[in-house]
Amino acid sequence: SHYAWSSGVAAKMEVFQGGIDEVVGTNPVVELFKEHDTDGNGYIDQEELSFVLEDMGFLPEECDTMFQAADLNTDGRIKYQEFVTWIFKKQIGDAKQEEKVEAAVEAVVGNVKTSEGPSDPAREFLKRAYSVLAEYVTEMHAAAMGDGNMSEVQAKEETKVGEFHELLDKSFSNHDTSGDGTLEAAEAKIFFSHLVEEATRFFENVAVVSIKNKVEATVEALTRNVDNVAKEDPGMTKERHDQLQADIQNDMRQKLDEQINSTRERLQAQMAEYHANKEARDEAAFKLLDTDDGGGIEKKEFIDAFSPGTDKHTKLMSALGLPS
Repeated sequence: SHYAWSSGVAAKMEVFQGGIDEVVGTNPVVELFKEHDTDGNGYIDQEELSFVLEDMGFLPEECDTMFQAADLNTDGRIKYQEFVTWIFKKQIGDAKQEEKVEAAVEAVVGNVKTSEGPSDPAREFLKRAYSVLAEYVTEMHAAAMGDGNMSEVQAKEETKVGEFHELLDKSFSNHDTSGDGTLEAAEAKIFFSHLVEEATRFFENVAVVSIKNKVEATVEALTRNVDNVAKEDPGMTKERHDQLQADIQNDMRQKLDEQINSTRERLQAQMAEYHANKEARDEAAFKLLDTDDGGGIEKKEFIDAFSPGTDKHTKLMSALGLPS
């Protein structure tokens, strides 16, 4: 069924599904939904939802299953109405239950308005570009941690960079609303705003994956050490063995949360600083990319600035107050 999932997913759902009779408007998952709806249009896509749920401990395959369950109209994205209905829906076909679901949706969603208009293609192409880059960087990190073949991942670099630049090209064309082949100052201001938001999301996603990988590797090494000690110490009881491993996992989970929260706070502070000094930041970035002082950013200048690791890219990120 559209609502069928494994017992593991069902158990994790207990964490936030709760009883419909005691609904309040601060459901933690709905709050996460709102936090990651960066466009503010009332929608969240599969990548964004997976990021939220994996951060809560769900497995990637469980996230896929849950997205399919929550995407009631199968349009590849979820809006508040769908999401909240799905969270509180427990008994399909029960008329009384359906009334409770409607009441819960109203209580949680309130007067949130969902934009039914088309998404902004200029921003959408930029978002997809950073998704391609995030996928490649994540594979690189995994391979560096021993989970993957580094040579195979490196062989994809040219293809991934090509995809990244192709999507940037399309983003440029859509930000160039005048159609004159350059981004003028007003157009560039909109682009820089989109860039800071999408780049911040990219840095956050990559940082969280990297932190998780390192913590998981540490947990694996420490728990393996407990196993080895147990083998050498016949006096260690199973209860003691299990408690030591549980202590390790709890300690590392706390460290994981602290590192992730610290990373997010730092990135949010950088974004806030950008918005507080947007005029100066935009002017510095525009001047850097307008290499011929012609009053506009040409597409080649634009694309050249988006080759990670290059001096131009580092200077652009620095001008906007972002990590490179």
